[in-house]
Amino acid sequence: MLLAGCVSRAPENPTVSPRFARLQPILSDSEVAVVRQTFPAFQPELLAEGFNPNGGGQFTPQNFSPAVFFGPPNTRGMRQTDGGIFLETNGYDGASLVESLPPTGTYFDRLRTPYEFQLGPVELNPLNQLESRMKISLTSNPPKILLDRRKARVDPADIDLIMYRVRDAVAMRVPAVASVEPRRCEVVIEPTIMYVLRSNFGDVWAGGMTVPLGNGNFRIHVVLFYITGDRRVTDWREFLVSEAINCYVLAVGRSDLAE
Repeated sequence: MLLAGCVSRAPENPTVSPRFARLQPILSDSEVAVVRQTFPAFQPELLAEGFNPNGGGQFTPQNFSPAVFFGPPNTRGMRQTDGGIFLETNGYDGASLVESLPPTGTYFDRLRTPYEFQLGPVELNPLNQLESRMKISLTSNPPKILLDRRKARVDPADIDLIMYRVRDAVAMRVPAVASVEPRRCEVVIEPTIMYVLRSNFGDVWAGGMTVPLGNGNFRIHVVLFYITGDRRVTDWREFLVSEAINCYVLAVGRSDLAE
């Protein structure tokens, strides 16, 4: 599949595909203009000439370069959130991003068929996600995290909110996690999906991954925003929940619960 749900314990750093001259945009200029009504800095997917994205072939950096919805990164270096978590936003917390997106927009699938996608509140459920990994009964009325995908800029306060609430949720099933400091998990916001070599799922395009740094510390990479070929809208909030679970269970030696 083009977009992996999450990748943990990968020995390689994420690689964002360079935009090679031999790759061509899948969308026309007029179609790109339609998408830019919602995402002014949008850069479309690029495909190698002759590569059929609907023919079941493997997407690699040699035949595919992913779309970038909010422009190129502006690396600023790691800074600490108020909660003490080291964060690299790559500039996606700044004024270059609109403060709020419209509730709907138009995008194109790989057959270049236009369709409307929805943006708005998203409910994240780390406890049930962990319980699904554990293959046990799901808790009724679990604690949830409510965030809004219309909020385009990365807010460090949301990083703290997710990281601390995920820790508390995971600790309900894995009590040792309660003593793990969230600051042991650095966070990097990436402009688009990443091509990860030798991950848990092989060589894949991924929206999130967790990399061990040694001494019980980890670095989480998550995609800022993406719309997949099967019309699924994803963003960093969703992936941060999955990768935060990975970070916490790995920190207490429960690699069997990392995905």
